[in-house]
Amino acid sequence: MLDTRKAQELDLVEILEDFPEYDIKKGEIGVVVEAFDNPDEAYDLEFVDESGTSSRFAYSVKPNQIRSADETAEEAFKRGIDLFNASRHVEAEKEFNMAIDLKPEYLTMLHNLTIKYYVNSQDWLRAIVAFRFLLRLDSEYKAARDNLARAYLNFGIQQARNENIKGALDLFYSALAVESAPETEAFIKRSLVTAYTELGICKRKEGELERSVEYMAHACSIDPNEHTRRNLGLAYSFLGNSRLKEKEFSKAVFFFELAEDAGAIFPALYNNHATALAVLGEVDEAVRLFEEALKLAPDYEIAKENLNQLQMGSVEQMRQFVSSIAEIESDFDPAPPMQTQEYRQAA
Repeated sequence: MLDTRKAQELDLVEILEDFPEYDIKKGEIGVVVEAFDNPDEAYDLEFVDESGTSSRFAYSVKPNQIRSADETAEEAFKRGIDLFNASRHVEAEKEFNMAIDLKPEYLTMLHNLTIKYYVNSQDWLRAIVAFRFLLRLDSEYKAARDNLARAYLNFGIQQARNENIKGALDLFYSALAVESAPETEAFIKRSLVTAYTELGICKRKEGELERSVEYMAHACSIDPNEHTRRNLGLAYSFLGNSRLKEKEFSKAVFFFELAEDAGAIFPALYNNHATALAVLGEVDEAVRLFEEALKLAPDYEIAKENLNQLQMGSVEQMRQFVSSIAEIESDFDPAPPMQTQEYRQAA
């Protein structure tokens, strides 16, 4: 193979001027099919159309009429960066596609530059734009897709820390919609659970008990575990207690049953559930629940007194039930901490 100055056989080169005699225009990319150094350095080039079914040839092309594909790719890549930074994304896409077609490793370089520029500044919004742009260049690029999910996740965590929990939820669901690695998806779900748990706790403090139940149910549906189930059971208990105090006995029983279904087991819940049942005339079931409360806490005076009244046939007195209700003093389990995820470098 000749040691030529510009190119070797099978190299890709860009033509620097029009060759009308060969129907070849400036800027087209061809492959060197033969290189000469006698009498002067020159090249025969082949230009294949996009379908790959037909070719055109240019003969005896001089070194000053071509440049290497590496040079062309590098210049296109630099133009693409300038255009992207100027928010001229359509034009940037064309330049990057040219660079990547000539040197596929430029896609990885662009991905890692995106990480370099946005991770340290935690500019998640621009990171989202950049990773979405990378997927326009290659929709099968898994590293970019996973990092897009992480960018949505990190942006959501940023919003949550700024007390914009509902905005964070929208971003977490955007993250979940992106196909990502299993560990990324697990972190997204954990953040959703945290956000819904924090909302549930907040709504209980504000007295919006139905909304508290709604948010705790969301958390439990995303990750059913001992903590999310306990929180949902407590939320139902608080709502049942509020209905009991409002003398909505059937509704109170309904919510107490849901609390018990979720695994909530504590004396105050059994006492209040039994009180509602007693007022509704379901004496046998009320007795059973008072006894269950006393199994959990043998010295639980309010349950002892209520059971005694009921066994004495004083259902009418229990209808004056204000003193029969126990306050539910349990607290929700705290939400797991949100953890920002680092981006993944592409190899």
